[in-house]
Amino acid sequence: MCTATVERYRYTTNIRRRLSECDEPAQNDRKLTLQLQDRLRLDVAISPTREMYAWHGAKEFDDRDLLDIVNEGAISTGEFGAHISNLFGSSIATFTYNGDRTDEKGRTLSEFGYIVPKDKSRYEFGTRKYAVVTGYDGTVLIDPGTFSKWCRL
Repeated sequence: MCTATVERYRYTTNIRRRLSECDEPAQNDRKLTLQLQDRLRLDVAISPTREMYAWHGAKEFDDRDLLDIVNEGAISTGEFGAHISNLFGSSIATFTYNGDRTDEKGRTLSEFGYIVPKDKSRYEFGTRKYAVVTGYDGTVLIDPGTFSKWCRL
């Protein structure tokens, strides 16, 4: 089981014209304004046939699909196990040890940060017509006693 903390941000831009696929506005022409921000904490378990989700700390996993549990905002399903396997099973990420911390239950957890640069990433964001590959980063908390993982994506 892994506890995933998903931080979501939505920005608006001052650019109102549609750009062609090859066009990018100059950095000084583009102003991003934070419109929405939220954080989801979910427990995730991976079975041989699917991923199962529950709000962090729930007594049991939900039989519903994640899209029924999180019914607003951007969310995706089905790739958590692949994401974790790709992160730990390849050399795309650079890891740093950030030290130990104590969680709300008094457990000591070891924190590791990771960064996947855009040039090594296969993470696509967008629609079928307009998608971009983006780099990403996060932290992984590992309980040294059980080797359970808590992930912030």
